[in-house]
Amino acid sequence: MTLHRLAECLDKGLRSRLRTVRVGLLTILTDSSKEIVTRTAMDLLLAFRELDIRAHELRLTDKELPLSREATDFLSSIDVVCKVVHGYINRVGIIQSTLDLLRRPYAGNSLKTDLFSQNKLFVKAVMREAGIPTPRHLVLPEQRTYDVDALAGRLGSDRFVFKPVETNSSIGIRYLAGRDKFAAFCEELPKEFGEYFVEEFVPGRVYTVGIVPASRGLYATYPLEYISNTSPIMDCIWKRDPQRVLARHLPDRAVELMHDYAERLHRFIGAEGITRSDFIVTDEGKVVALEINTNVGLSSSHDVATAITAYGDSYNDLAIAHLNTAFRKAI
Repeated sequence: MTLHRLAECLDKGLRSRLRTVRVGLLTILTDSSKEIVTRTAMDLLLAFRELDIRAHELRLTDKELPLSREATDFLSSIDVVCKVVHGYINRVGIIQSTLDLLRRPYAGNSLKTDLFSQNKLFVKAVMREAGIPTPRHLVLPEQRTYDVDALAGRLGSDRFVFKPVETNSSIGIRYLAGRDKFAAFCEELPKEFGEYFVEEFVPGRVYTVGIVPASRGLYATYPLEYISNTSPIMDCIWKRDPQRVLARHLPDRAVELMHDYAERLHRFIGAEGITRSDFIVTDEGKVVALEINTNVGLSSSHDVATAITAYGDSYNDLAIAHLNTAFRKAI
C-alpha cells in the first residue's frame, strides 16, 4: 500500500501566499488546559516564524471572557485567526461565535461542527448513517434502577464502557467488567458529567487517524497506535501519558478501512478543519470506530503531528495546512 506525503498534497504556491497575510494567534488559558494550550501556541508561533508568516499572539485567560474591546479591535485588525482553545471554552463556543460575529476567518472547524462532534450520541447516529461499524450502545434511562440482565443481553457483553454524552479528553469514562459492577455503578452515576450511555467493550488494539484538508483533497495520516498498561480503554488516566507508535505492522486492509471510515465521518459531520478519529482493531482484523475529535491538539508532540512527522513530513507542513483551512471556509 502506497501512501502520499502531506507535502505532496499541498499546493506549491500556498506557502508564499500565506506570507502575505497577518495571522492572529488567539490563545485562551484555563486551569485544566494551560499546559497543552501554551505548548501548542509556542510550536505554532515557531513554525510560522520559520515559514516567514507574520503572526502575533493575543494571550488571555478564561477570566478575561467575553472578549474586551481591545481584544476585538486586535482581531479585527488581522486577516485570519488561529485559535488555540481547549476544554470547556471550546465546548461552549464563545470564541467561535465571537469570531463569526466579527466576520474573522479562523483555522479549524466551525462552531456547528464542534458542537455536533462533542455529542457522542449524535456521532453514533452519524456512524450508523454512514455505514461505519461502532460498538453497540444504549442510553441509560433516567431512573436509577435497571434490569441489568436485559441491558447486558441487548449489548451482548458482560464487559461495559460507560461514557458521558458530552465531555472531552475522556473525562468521566469508566470500564466495568461484570453485571454486579454494572448495577452498582448505575446506582451512583456521577451527576457532574450529565447524561450517560453504555456501550459494549470491544477488545483490541487502539489506533487514531488524522484527516487533514489539503489543497488536493483530504489527507489521511498513517494510523498511530496508542499503547498503555494502565487501563483497557482510552480513559483520562490513559490519555495522561500514552505511548504512541506508528502502526507499521497493520495489514493494508485495516489501514484502508480506517482511512475510509475517518474520511467518511469527517465529511458526514461537515468538517472543514483537521479531525482525528479513534478506532479499535480486533484480533480478527475487524475495524470498529469509537469517536471523532474536531478540536485536535496541534502541538508538535500531539497525535496528528506525531503521525505526520513519523511518516516523514514536517510539522511546518501541518501548520500550513491548518492555517489554510481558514481560507477554504472563507472562499
